[in-house]
Amino acid sequence: MLQSDFIRKSIPELAGERVLALGITAMFFEIARDGLAAGAKAAFAPGSAVMGGGGAKGLVLPDDFEQTICTFFGVDRLNDGYGMTEQNGFMVSCEANRFHIAPWVTLYLLDPETGQPLPREGTQAGRAAFFDMTHDGSWGGIVSGDRIEVSYEPCECGRST
Repeated sequence: MLQSDFIRKSIPELAGERVLALGITAMFFEIARDGLAAGAKAAFAPGSAVMGGGGAKGLVLPDDFEQTICTFFGVDRLNDGYGMTEQNGFMVSCEANRFHIAPWVTLYLLDPETGQPLPREGTQAGRAAFFDMTHDGSWGGIVSGDRIEVSYEPCECGRST
């Protein structure tokens, strides 16, 4: 069974239940768009959450994709996730829509041209690299192709990483 088929089947079965749905943002958008077009909405209990991630996966998402997902699933906001199979850490967006790194993961923000680490101050943009101290399948380091922006200033949510 496809993940999207499972979710479509589970939505009516979980009516009234508190739910955490974790999946690809593009898949959630397609389910929400099609559900709303058919006049349907999920009826999960308050406190439910939808967490997307994984990028658009080749789909061009409209500007209102997040609102479409929230409307269909009945949640206040779309939580976002960032991670990769090469590391144990997975980051979840906070209330201020920023990601916070687990304490056992070290982020290295690299200059995209030289590969040198950028200063750990202010706001910087560059290539993401991580060292995960809990990964025991290899040495724990990964240099991704992802371009990210990092702020070394305190987050308004109160988290310090």
